[in-house]
Amino acid sequence: MDISQTQFDDMVEKIESAIPKLLDELTYTNAGYLLDFYNAFKESKTPCEELRNFYMKYNPPFRSNEVCSSMAVELLDRIAADIPAIPIANHSYLSTSAVNVDNSFLESLGITEFEYNEGCQSESINLLEHLATTIQQTFNKSDLNTCAVNVQASSLLENLGMDVKDFENDPKEPAKKKLKTKDTRSTKREPPRTFTHGHVAAFIRIRLEGTRLGYILLDPGFGIQRPVIIMEDGKPPHMVDVMGTSRASQGEKFEFSLPSPNLPYILARTSRDDDPSGENHLFYVGRPFCSFLQSVTKPTLLTPFKNMARRKESGFPRAAVYFDISKSSPKFTFALYNDFEDPQKRTVDFGGRGNLTKEIKDHYIKVLGYLDTPKQNITSKILETMEEIARDEDFLKHMEITRKMVTAMRRGIRVVNFNKNKNATN
Repeated sequence: MDISQTQFDDMVEKIESAIPKLLDELTYTNAGYLLDFYNAFKESKTPCEELRNFYMKYNPPFRSNEVCSSMAVELLDRIAADIPAIPIANHSYLSTSAVNVDNSFLESLGITEFEYNEGCQSESINLLEHLATTIQQTFNKSDLNTCAVNVQASSLLENLGMDVKDFENDPKEPAKKKLKTKDTRSTKREPPRTFTHGHVAAFIRIRLEGTRLGYILLDPGFGIQRPVIIMEDGKPPHMVDVMGTSRASQGEKFEFSLPSPNLPYILARTSRDDDPSGENHLFYVGRPFCSFLQSVTKPTLLTPFKNMARRKESGFPRAAVYFDISKSSPKFTFALYNDFEDPQKRTVDFGGRGNLTKEIKDHYIKVLGYLDTPKQNITSKILETMEEIARDEDFLKHMEITRKMVTAMRRGIRVVNFNKNKNATN
C-alpha cells in the first residue's frame, strides 16, 4: 500500500487510539470453541468412542471478538472504517506464528526462504468457502462491502495465496515443511518437531513515500497496546520494542525484527522479569493466512485449560476466570488483578458454586461484573456448560486421546488406525 508520510502519521494515530479501546471493550475467551464442539458432538448423538472421527470431520465456526484471530479482524475492521480514504482492507491480512523457535536453530541457518505447506486435519473441504460462509453468518450482514466482512473477503479470501490451496490438497498426504538455505549442506535440515502454531496477528503492508517498504503489526491477542512499525531499512518510523501481556499478567516485553529485508518473515522475541529467556515467535508474512480455523483454532480447542479475561486499555488484565477440566482435578479459578501486583485468586471445584463462602461469593460476583456486559449472563452460561463437560468423564477421556493424537500429527508422527477406514498423517 503506497502511503505518504502524512497519511502514515494519521493512520498510526488512529490505530493508537483504536487498540486501547478494543482491549478495554472486548472479553477474551478461548472457551467458546470447546463449547461449540461439545454441543455439536452431543447433538450428533455420536458415541464417545467415535470422538476422534467426529473431530476429524468437524469445522469450527468463526467466533467474532473472542480470540487472537477474531480480535485482529475486529481491529482491522475498525481501522478501515475510521480511515475510509486509505484502502487498508486490500493490504491487510492475518499471519500465524511458529512458537518456541530455538535460537541456535535460527542462527545456524542462513534462511533465504521459509515455506509453509500444511496438511489438512479434516475431510477434504473447501476451506475458502467455509471461512467465507461462517464469517458472513457471524456478522449477519447482507452488504458484503461493509468493513467487517470486507477485511476478510477482500484481504483474506479474494487475494488468497497458497495457504488455502495447500489445505485443499489430498488430506491423506503428509504435511511438508520446507526450508531453503544459502548453505546447501543444510538443505535437508528440518525445523524442530516442537514447532507449533498457536497464535495469530494482523499485518498491514506499507510502502512509505513510494520507496520504503515495511509492515504494521497489530497484536491485540497478546495485549500489545500500540502498533509495531517494522521498516525493512530499520530507519524511523521503525519501532519494534513494545510491552504486552501475552501469557504473563505482569507484562511481557516484545522485540520484533526482520532477520533480512529479503525474507518474508518476522521474528518476535519475548521476555519478562521471571523468565528472561522468554519465547521466540516466527511470523510468516509472505501471504495471507486464512486456514487459522483449521490449523490454529481446531487443534487448540481440545486443551483442558481455558480462560476468560477482561483487560484494561493498557492490555493488562482486570479480571479472569481460568478453567481446568482435566479429569484428575476439574476446577475453576477467579482472579482479580492490579497492575504489577500478584492477582487475588480463589479456586472452586466444579459443582461447588452453590456452596461458596460469603468472601468467595463476593469475589466471584466482582469478577463476573468485569467479564459480563450489562444485562448479559454469558460467563455464568459458560460456567454451566464447562461444569457439564467436567462431569462427562467419558467425553473427557476420549477428548484427551484425541488431543494426544492431534499433537502427534502436528509433530509429524504417523498415527495408525485412528479410524476404521484409513490411516492418518499430518
